[in-house]
Amino acid sequence: MLNGKRILLVDDSLTIRKFLRNVLLRASAEEVEEASNSREALALIESGKQYDLVLLDLMLPDIDGMQVWPGIPPGQLPVLFTKYHRMPGQLTRNVKGAGLGLW
Repeated sequence: MLNGKRILLVDDSLTIRKFLRNVLLRASAEEVEEASNSREALALIESGKQYDLVLLDLMLPDIDGMQVWPGIPPGQLPVLFTKYHRMPGQLTRNVKGAGLGLW
């Protein structure tokens, strides 16, 4: 499914990044690069690195994911927004997609 894809994973939680990295690599992603905040993410995107998908946390510590989104070249890179919150005994996820015709 993700065979040969390069993914940028943006989340301030190391635990979530490790979990998602594992899932993505098991799904045959070629490369998963990580950023722990919006500045790191934008620096990677602006550096010219090529990605096939960005997984972008909506609740980053510096600025939120919706403020990062305009810094991503429009129409060139699909963005999947993620938001995690703890519920008693479980980690739940709400996901919205942008750039994939899901928004």
